[in-house]
Amino acid sequence: MMGRWFVSNYRPNLQLIHEFVHYLDGRYIKAGGYGAYKYNVSWTEGMAEYMANGADHPRTLKTLEGKTIPPLYNILFMEYGYDELYQWSYFAMRYLSEKHPSQVQTLTAALQAGDDTAFATVLKGVASRTGSDFEAFMLNNSETIAPATAELPGTDTIGSCALTQQYVRPVDADKTAFTITNTTNTPVSLFWINNNKAYIPYNFIKNK
Repeated sequence: MMGRWFVSNYRPNLQLIHEFVHYLDGRYIKAGGYGAYKYNVSWTEGMAEYMANGADHPRTLKTLEGKTIPPLYNILFMEYGYDELYQWSYFAMRYLSEKHPSQVQTLTAALQAGDDTAFATVLKGVASRTGSDFEAFMLNNSETIAPATAELPGTDTIGSCALTQQYVRPVDADKTAFTITNTTNTPVSLFWINNNKAYIPYNFIKNK
């Protein structure tokens, strides 16, 4: 009688499980410890959340309701301080674990090797190989929304851009190239306002 009561009323301490996963991660996976890696935050918190909650995480579903889905690449390179870090990284690790378990093994091996630079390269590779299906996974398993599609303006028409690149980190900043094409007869100037808005002190006349 007492045994049946205990089992039927048992509620696991999810926070304790989350922290225990951190211990196991540091003890058996991360060579050199947590601080040895620059881009392991999404793995660390996402895997702990997924291991603790599994596929049933109502609080995360509620938090992300109505949010725009960022690219998997950006989630995998998130850092502390980003909005919804735990929620997005939970879904990133859940997605990889359920749909691409071999890629989780690839990340595990890279962390066990203890090479931070090599891990970042492996992380990029995983994102490249698996990122295309992440949006569909989110739409099927949450009430998040797909990002807006870019719309090019018509000929000789000045358009607008309301696209947002979410959770960007400088991991590729030194290799990023931008191409600007002006299809109108009106010169266009771009300006850097802050880290979220661009400034380029040139006028772009119509490309011939």
